[in-house]
Amino acid sequence: VFVLSPVDLVNADLALTLTNPNGLSRPGTIQRIGIEVRNNGPDAHAPFGVAFGSYSLALTNQTPTPDPFRIIGTTDPACNFVVTTIGSGDPVFASTSIGLPTIPPGQSRSCEVLVEVLPTARGSRSLPVILTHWGVGVVESTRLNNSGAMRLTFTAEPVPFGDERCLW
Repeated sequence: VFVLSPVDLVNADLALTLTNPNGLSRPGTIQRIGIEVRNNGPDAHAPFGVAFGSYSLALTNQTPTPDPFRIIGTTDPACNFVVTTIGSGDPVFASTSIGLPTIPPGQSRSCEVLVEVLPTARGSRSLPVILTHWGVGVVESTRLNNSGAMRLTFTAEPVPFGDERCLW
């Protein structure tokens, strides 16, 4: 049995922080989701990505999308934005990732992701966001700080009369 192992391992503790919009995300608006990745060291980390979970996307607008938003890009061209679609129907499933450059130890990189809220948006939606490592030989001391969630609230939740949450 032969095992190939990289000569130089990368030992970097990366941490993902997300900033979601406050309040309601009104239909027809563009919301900004802040992403910050910090390298707590001790090594610099080669290029890697931040992946957003799958969501449904109506490409031709003939079938309403179950998800009330589209991820449409970033505000910084240095944040390499990629959308991968899976399937041939309408809607299809989409997955978005943001590629980031090398981050030296003790530094961080930030991106803003632009999310278009569709006119049919109702309720709320949470989408997992995961810090991904590209390449072999990455040693991470903790992966507990490598995920988060994009959270959008489109309409206020009605509170039925007599509900314990109703204070009057």
